[in-house]
Amino acid sequence: MGGSKPRLATPKVVEKIAQLKWEHPSMFAWEIRERLLTDRICPEDKIPSVSTNNYIQIQT
Repeated sequence: MGGSKPRLATPKVVEKIAQLKWEHPSMFAWEIRERLLTDRICPEDKIPSVSTNNYIQIQT
């Protein structure tokens, strides 16, 4: 049972992740997490996991 709390990726967060992936295709997931924090898209306790970042696809 344990594990970490699931973090809900809101539409705003998903949109920002997709935008970052589109603008910087070689950006690592941990870099995306840092940008979400520095751009104040989400607080540190609500930041999506690396696996969530990798799951989000770019809409083309």
